[in-house]
Amino acid sequence: MAAFTATGGTARMNAADPPPAGPGKPGLPTGTNTANQQALASAATTDTSSDVLKASNAREIATVSCTSAKDDQCFSANAKTAIGDIKKNFNGTLLGNDGKDTSALATAVKSFLSESKLWPDGVNWAVVHLARYDASGNGTVHDRWLLAQRKGANATELTDGLHIQGVKRIAVVFLHLDATLAVDPAKSEKQQVLDSFSNVSYRAIVAKKQPINLQNLLSLLRLAVNNVEAASVDRNFDMAGGGVIEKVDVPSDVTVFGVELKGNPTLVGQSQKYDNEGKYWWDASVAVPVNKLSLLDYSSTSGVYTPTTINKQSLYAVINIYPDLVDLKYGDKRWLMPRAVAGIGVTGRPGENFMVGGAWGIKQLQFFVGSAFANHNVAPTGSATATAANITQRYSSHLTFGINVPVLDAIKKLGSASSSSAKAGTAATATK
Repeated sequence: MAAFTATGGTARMNAADPPPAGPGKPGLPTGTNTANQQALASAATTDTSSDVLKASNAREIATVSCTSAKDDQCFSANAKTAIGDIKKNFNGTLLGNDGKDTSALATAVKSFLSESKLWPDGVNWAVVHLARYDASGNGTVHDRWLLAQRKGANATELTDGLHIQGVKRIAVVFLHLDATLAVDPAKSEKQQVLDSFSNVSYRAIVAKKQPINLQNLLSLLRLAVNNVEAASVDRNFDMAGGGVIEKVDVPSDVTVFGVELKGNPTLVGQSQKYDNEGKYWWDASVAVPVNKLSLLDYSSTSGVYTPTTINKQSLYAVINIYPDLVDLKYGDKRWLMPRAVAGIGVTGRPGENFMVGGAWGIKQLQFFVGSAFANHNVAPTGSATATAANITQRYSSHLTFGINVPVLDAIKKLGSASSSSAKAGTAATATK
């Protein structure tokens, strides 16, 4: 069997062993393979170099369904041309001179996706795994992961990114290049390839998680193989397959990987984890006022109420309401878009302070401005003195403005401050 060990961006395979593949029909996974399922089950107790191989919740997505064997007509002439161009530009960038995904590699991958028909219609996102076997024969496998999104009827966008915008269906397409196999000229090449490489499966692990805005809110609340005969001939083959991950949780982390299931299950190249999370109408933050909020209050001493000036300023736990859906993890829209904010004070008694207003800014600095409401004791209008009988409480509003800090940034700053205080306390104790 082929033994893979991940090394940085590559994976190593025994030079004498065949690369991965498996039988199937173009564009469709072959379904559940009993032997594969049993091998994967045994992987849960096998000591491997990757935790993904031990995951009991891995879904089988795809096996090899197309080959470049002489008697296999799965790849069209245009698909074969695209594969050749991918080989020539395998190590190239996706971005062309115009700064968009128009490089030779990007163009070739787009053409392959279109011509191979391995990316089903109606599925707008596809994870693409390219694996190329080293021509030196030392068994090295170079691999790279790409992310494809359909932007329209005839438009596709390719990136090296890891963010999928909250979808229920994700396609997986893989292409293995220049895999060497000794074949018997008297037998069907296609069948020999499929028979030899039926032990590889592409799989996905979908781990459901909390929405990022809910995570921020909760943080904010916490803050308040076959033998070959001697007569065989070595040939290089290209192999591909595809399938669809159905009923994907949103939001979730989706880990995709190829695994060889013979003997000790091993990864084909590297696994890749994608962040599948959509856009939201709201988020949480901490508003830090920079101006003072001074109020006239009445305090009681031995039953006598005397007027005093107090400062009711407070940090606010704030909800940000956006006028449009925004991505809370990527891009600048979440920073630049003006939005309504409303929050309650995190100091003093609950409900004693609250604020409403608006916020905007840039990534490096977010501002807010609004009205701060504070509860305080007041004497009746026209009364010379305040007594227990006539004193009342009411909310007064004043202009407030300051910095609107994302929850995670606020926690980091408070954590750093606490750590510094603890260190200072330890140092002070040590000097006594």
